[in-house]
Amino acid sequence: MNSRLRVPTSDKPPKVPPPSARAISAVITNNCPFNIYLNTASCLTNYASPSSLLRPSTSTTGWTNMTYALNDNCGHTIKLSRTLDFEGEIYQIEYSVDKGIVWYNLSAIDGDPFWEVQRALEVQGSQCERLVCEAGENEVGCAWPLMADCRARMGNDVRFVLC
Repeated sequence: MNSRLRVPTSDKPPKVPPPSARAISAVITNNCPFNIYLNTASCLTNYASPSSLLRPSTSTTGWTNMTYALNDNCGHTIKLSRTLDFEGEIYQIEYSVDKGIVWYNLSAIDGDPFWEVQRALEVQGSQCERLVCEAGENEVGCAWPLMADCRARMGNDVRFVLC
């Protein structure tokens, strides 16, 4: 997956596939004591989404990407920042589904504004590999170019937990 997606902007919301065609989405939980901002990009849309605020959470529900990854090898990226304008370092969660296999990774190619806290990515409800970057750990061994793949049941979302 290309972590440097160049996507034109638009005000049109993405088309959400019907539940019968749904493959997976991403769920982001912020357990840190600070706000984070996120936006999304994928091959399904011709724009980057407006930024969303994700406050510290007291539940596991968090934020869910409403642009679903279908079983079509279309890459999806969630960009995370500590600033609303996405100035400075941007952390990325990347995933796709192809031939029933979920591909997913963490990426600090554009920086890691969360290096001092734990970052973890997994496929929910599966035996797939859990990618974990411990607090203070640089990205070697836990982020891109490390990429996990797993044959998971369709509908098992990827889950990213910060802190």
